[in-house]
Amino acid sequence: QCLVDEGDSFELFGGNRLYSLGGQSLYVDTTTNSKRVDIYGFYPMQESTQQNTYLYCNLNSTNLQTKSFSAGSTDKRDAAAGTESSRILGRIINDTDFNVFTTETQMEYFVNLSSKTLNFIELRIADSHNRPIPPGINYKLNTGVQSDGSFLPEMVFDDTLGLPASANKQNTLGNRSFEGVIKVDVVQMMSPANNTLTAPPIRNPVNPRLTSNVLSKTTAPDDYLSGY
Repeated sequence: QCLVDEGDSFELFGGNRLYSLGGQSLYVDTTTNSKRVDIYGFYPMQESTQQNTYLYCNLNSTNLQTKSFSAGSTDKRDAAAGTESSRILGRIINDTDFNVFTTETQMEYFVNLSSKTLNFIELRIADSHNRPIPPGINYKLNTGVQSDGSFLPEMVFDDTLGLPASANKQNTLGNRSFEGVIKVDVVQMMSPANNTLTAPPIRNPVNPRLTSNVLSKTTAPDDYLSGY
């Protein structure tokens, strides 16, 4: 069963997503061959589920994103509707071994800071639903004893209760790392005075006591109002 709250397995296997236990996501055949398990998806299977990796920062900005970028493993349409503040700093296309980001490809984002100083910035990577990479899943080394008596230790999923999600230390002690350069520009904002409409002053009209009630002459105004 491919449950939504457990990830995107329904996309990998081409199955139906489930929101609770009890349904059928895939067709599993264990009767045709006693030494083989055949798994059939209802739709074409695929090798990956995420096209891009997103670079996040801890700085507030005026950028906006749809709520689907922070939905996690929920896939709730009502909760994913609308927009919210975004802390995405870059979008990186996924590749086989290395993910490379190049500027001027319409994939870079920027953050406007109202403060004049920048003392600290924290960067992290996540997928398109803001799920951390690597995920908070614990692994352990099994005993290594196989059914035929041979010894072959391997890393297996550890679902022991009480273990912290930080047990996966690939980002700190493992082989996941990145290198990059961040460009910082200082921008001078225009003051309100520069945005004020400036027009020539209005010429004072002729004093009414010096004029008559009969219009005898008109003067075409240049860039100001003129009296008669």
